[in-house]
Amino acid sequence: MVSNNRFFSMHWLAIFTIMGAAALVLGTSVTCLFMLFESTVSHIAAHGSMAAMDGAYQKLGLLLVNGVGMLGAYILFKTCEKELVERLQKSNARRAARTRPVNK
Repeated sequence: MVSNNRFFSMHWLAIFTIMGAAALVLGTSVTCLFMLFESTVSHIAAHGSMAAMDGAYQKLGLLLVNGVGMLGAYILFKTCEKELVERLQKSNARRAARTRPVNK
């Protein structure tokens, strides 16, 4: 079922480009986020309250916010994927209906 949302009334190539951009954001952010999270946690474990005064907990909070942004990129990617698959299925159904032989 194709959605009636105006965002998805765009050309399929534009949706594919948006999907690719979301995948790029997600792919690069995941690696960076895990490395930063690991270093922040090890800094807190090694330095305790001194790390808290340096702003390590604030950095952890910002990493959580970045994680939510990555979740948004994933949702955008999956939504674009769903729309493109539905369009492809609809196109294949129309093509099959045109080429189906008529029994007399």
